[in-house]
Amino acid sequence: MTGGVGEGSVLTRDEYRRQDAVGLAALVRRGEVSPRELADIVLDLAAAQKTPVNALTAVLDGEIDRQMAALDPAAPLAGVPMMIKDIGIFYAGTDNCNGGGDFLRTTAPFDSTITARYKQAGLVICGKTTTCELALNVVTESRAFGPTRNPHDPSRGVGGSSGGAGAVVAAGVVPVAHGSDNGGSIRIPASSCGVYGLKPSRGIVPTGPAVGIGRDVSEGWSVTNCNHVLTRSVRDSALLLDIESGGDPRTPGSYADALSQEPRTLTVGVLTEAPGGTPIAPVCADRTLATAKRLEGFGWSVEPARFTIDLERMLWALRIVAGASLWYALAERARFVGRERRPGDVEPISALWAEEGRRHTAAELVEATEVLGGVARDFNAFAERYDILLTPTLAEPPLPIGACSQMGEDLDAYIRSVYANVPFLPLFNSSGGPAASLPLWMESGLPIGIQVGARPGMDRLILAVSALIEREVGFTPLADRWLG
Repeated sequence: MTGGVGEGSVLTRDEYRRQDAVGLAALVRRGEVSPRELADIVLDLAAAQKTPVNALTAVLDGEIDRQMAALDPAAPLAGVPMMIKDIGIFYAGTDNCNGGGDFLRTTAPFDSTITARYKQAGLVICGKTTTCELALNVVTESRAFGPTRNPHDPSRGVGGSSGGAGAVVAAGVVPVAHGSDNGGSIRIPASSCGVYGLKPSRGIVPTGPAVGIGRDVSEGWSVTNCNHVLTRSVRDSALLLDIESGGDPRTPGSYADALSQEPRTLTVGVLTEAPGGTPIAPVCADRTLATAKRLEGFGWSVEPARFTIDLERMLWALRIVAGASLWYALAERARFVGRERRPGDVEPISALWAEEGRRHTAAELVEATEVLGGVARDFNAFAERYDILLTPTLAEPPLPIGACSQMGEDLDAYIRSVYANVPFLPLFNSSGGPAASLPLWMESGLPIGIQVGARPGMDRLILAVSALIEREVGFTPLADRWLG
């Protein structure tokens, strides 16, 4: 018996990997496994994934016993292991590397609000997952930590910026892992790794308390950023959203309760053409249309839809807002560490983008913000015509390792290659609405995710739709190839 929860008998590694967080919590409550035994399995799997997958920056083995000693047996997920992203979330006394080297490394002075809520719910945080430097990329391949490889195919990446989180869930190391999403960073790895990833509506999950960018260079520069988790089941995602938002999953109207609500006849808008005209791989468009056919079988009205934007204008605005934020973040970081930033402190693209951001005027920043606000208003007006929108999550299957490096010198080409991978995703960050990537297809051994999204505040509907699709269509299996 450990920490007063569960006397247990050891699960096999394969039995453990077949369970989601809700299932593991039930085993602990019934005394069929102990939290210590679950943690030992996680530590074993964490060690096993190190070379083939490389999804962790730290294993918090020294913190596991301390967390277990404080476990409340009545907590909804008592003893269930999870991991958190190595940027944008604090765990007191541990380092955040922020995807980079020593210049970006900082020690968390306290727990973030959602970290405290994870612990209060009984979750045991066992490690920190990899991200790209400063969470700026659609892949997770940093100079400091190297590439994180896809458990389904090690020649492919895991997406970004919550790539390590997608990898550890897809590999079955933990059933849930924290991620954050400023332009697709939960949904990109969810699609690439074949797991479920929901970006909630803006404001549901806390992002603070903030302590200043000087202490922690994070994704929290923008109001578009959202925290949540990547999971293997919709019920885990719903329960975690209740926990993160401070709600009670047992009450009517909770996110967990929404899964029992059968969606009424819905109007579905299907988008297979990118808003800015960037190419979509035929397999991604075809699988979206095949999913639409399945939704028609539910008796729903499914219609082709098209939303257009001025791509050049929007990329200009995104580039200015991100660049200005990056310059400020790195300048604050330099003040905090007490020295000027030096060549090599950050990767070339990070440095180039920050330097460009320094040259923008306040008027340009205001104009760029207005441009993005206009895109959000137009998209929300478009989304009003439908109950849900269906799109490919990504414009292409998981990228080969090295396909989108931050080590180059061409900032314009880098920004365009990033956007070309995710043309449907930032729209929901701008609009503030919920969107989820569902693991519905495998093509030549690679996962293909399908996105469902809606207007702000429609999170319960997105969860209910996701749960129905999970039951009726089924999610793709965990990755086993990495186990050898």
